[in-house]
Amino acid sequence: MRVVATVRKRGRRVSLVDVELNQGDRTAVRAAVTLGDPDHHVPPLSPSQAGRQSVNPVIPLMQPEPPPGLEPIGPGHPMEDIVYLAHGCDIRPSLTTFAPRTDGGPPVIEYWVRPKGVAPDVLFALLCGDVSAPVTFGVNRMG
Repeated sequence: MRVVATVRKRGRRVSLVDVELNQGDRTAVRAAVTLGDPDHHVPPLSPSQAGRQSVNPVIPLMQPEPPPGLEPIGPGHPMEDIVYLAHGCDIRPSLTTFAPRTDGGPPVIEYWVRPKGVAPDVLFALLCGDVSAPVTFGVNRMG
């Protein structure tokens, strides 16, 4: 495996980097990363060691244990034949979010995921960019 990082924009405060995880001539995972110096004069967006509440609205959505009622993709699951990453990851999609929205809003497809048998690490974070459903699922096109 080889990680290739390409700076797309180098700014004074924020830079954009494309990252690819390559295996031979094949790109296995591609991610776009936004980088910048942290603001040291504001409170952190994630919970601190002191146990303060998070101001990041996403933290409650990313619990360390899977939410109740989400079945893992595996034998008998409707997505068993299309999500091959489920062989190495515990992936639990919320199938209720797969239906096209009737209110005109953007599609929302939610997953809970972690690697099987090992703790998540930085490379797993890159892989998570490839766990999401194809864009066409949001408009009910599965083919």
